[in-house]
Amino acid sequence: MDTKIFATRSDLMVGLERIESQKDLHYAIAGLYTKDEVIELEILDSLLNVKGIGYTISSQYIAGTQFLVVESKYKIKTEKIKQIKGVHKGKYLYNVGPLKNSHSIIFLPNGIYQDNYLVRGSIGTVSESKKSIELYNFFSKGIIKGFTKIKGWYVGPEAMKFAESGVRLITMHAQQSPEYDLSID
Repeated sequence: MDTKIFATRSDLMVGLERIESQKDLHYAIAGLYTKDEVIELEILDSLLNVKGIGYTISSQYIAGTQFLVVESKYKIKTEKIKQIKGVHKGKYLYNVGPLKNSHSIIFLPNGIYQDNYLVRGSIGTVSESKKSIELYNFFSKGIIKGFTKIKGWYVGPEAMKFAESGVRLITMHAQQSPEYDLSID
């Protein structure tokens, strides 16, 4: 399941305030970590004070910061993975992701890139667990409330104003041909 969104910081803050006032959640940046990094892994109780929410430093949708989201009653688990290639060959890295956290979802907010682009984000789950699906439904409905649905994409109110002013709605990466942008027409 996946909900595709275009949202600015302002659009996301409204939804996050709604969500976090109703449910206690924990967030961690999903990805691979060394042993030392995973020991120091920061677990966030809120995304409201995270300065980068609604902005992205990457022009590519898939390269944005992904947050693993769980209800606070669950501990975030890691998966130890032996590396067979690259600089970590023969060593272990620790994956913070949905495979060991079947009750989780992934939130990829993305947002404004270089003032002229709004890179799409998403809310999703790969799990079929009841808890993950419930969290996905709760979280996605909380974020997209008040958004406009266009061709299966949800566009926040401020994102819509940006699009009307000429900001491109990027579905894959900023170098894509404008024909692949989401058109609000």
